[in-house]
Amino acid sequence: MALALEGFRVLDLAQGISGPTCAMQLGDLGAVVIKIEPMTGDWLREIGPFHQPGGESELFLQLNRNKRGIALDLKTDAGKEILARLVAAADIIIEGYRPGVMQRLGFDYETLQAKHPRLIYCSITGNGTSGPLADAPVTEIDTQARTGLNRHLSGPDKPPVRFGLDLASMGAAMAAFHGVMTALLWRERTGEGQHVETSLLAAQVSLLQWDLNADQARQRRVYTDLPDEGFATADGPVLVQMRGLDGWHRLLKALGREDLVQDERFASAPINAPTLAAALKPQLAAMPYEDVRTLVEDQLSGTIVRMNDFKSLLYEPQVAAVGNIVEVEGHKTAGSYKTLDVPWGFIDEPLSALRLPAPVLGQHTAEVLRELGYDDAAISRLASDNVIRLAG
Repeated sequence: MALALEGFRVLDLAQGISGPTCAMQLGDLGAVVIKIEPMTGDWLREIGPFHQPGGESELFLQLNRNKRGIALDLKTDAGKEILARLVAAADIIIEGYRPGVMQRLGFDYETLQAKHPRLIYCSITGNGTSGPLADAPVTEIDTQARTGLNRHLSGPDKPPVRFGLDLASMGAAMAAFHGVMTALLWRERTGEGQHVETSLLAAQVSLLQWDLNADQARQRRVYTDLPDEGFATADGPVLVQMRGLDGWHRLLKALGREDLVQDERFASAPINAPTLAAALKPQLAAMPYEDVRTLVEDQLSGTIVRMNDFKSLLYEPQVAAVGNIVEVEGHKTAGSYKTLDVPWGFIDEPLSALRLPAPVLGQHTAEVLRELGYDDAAISRLASDNVIRLAG
């Protein structure tokens, strides 16, 4: 089976979410990905929940499949020599350090590009590489607050709350992946490498294009509006949408709630969904979902959907139908575990595949070093000198 990026080699020098997710997707398409971790491991390994008590981080397992992993001290000369050998054979480097770190190590784009002009080098930062906040430490919630993303989850008279998904970090991962793939196409056409740059901030702002433009034109709800809220039914919460004020009034009339049609709180658009949900809760909470669905969807041409949590999502028939949930086998300590497949498919050829589980720390260090020409005696010396870490 020939995969789309078979033959390409990727060095994943990033930690956390954005860079590793980008590298994982390249691996899903067939690239050989070597994950280079510090001696103590990617910090994501310490973030729960864990696959089992004392076991691997579920987050690390999910974001680091299709990679071989080595543990390396890049502050040592011997560690830098190993990285230099890896770079010489690489097509793509992904790094997520703060601006200036790779330059201090001697592995910045300008230095490497002079020796390897076809190299594609991807840098993912928090706030970009220029500007007054370029050097500031950045977290997911920092970016959510700076871009106003989490304001929409609260109300005009309340402080913002955290958006549960790491949307800024995952957005940066997708942006990096797109940038790398574009750079690969450019290299195929010109023979020249590229320095791809993105950041959590840039990626998050780009996702707000519809909202920012619509807000300026005052044609859509703004971030100070209350968010949509679910309606309770006898067998779980649902999200209901009706067309305009007339649609909501028709629903209220069908439920026998003429009193709410006359209620000044619901007399004009937009309908305040949380307030309406509270007013209807005693009635809808006694109705089975299918009865509510029939009323909303079949009789009134509205839309209704069950509101899954992440556990119930795994058993959602439509999710199963599109093939998102797959099993990865062979992890050294976790065995097999469920993960999410790539969100694309190819009709003629399966150009992507889940081939390897996430590595344990240092799992492939010896294997990769042997490929670079190190013999067993040299590998043992490097381990004794704490330049590398071997899996126990």
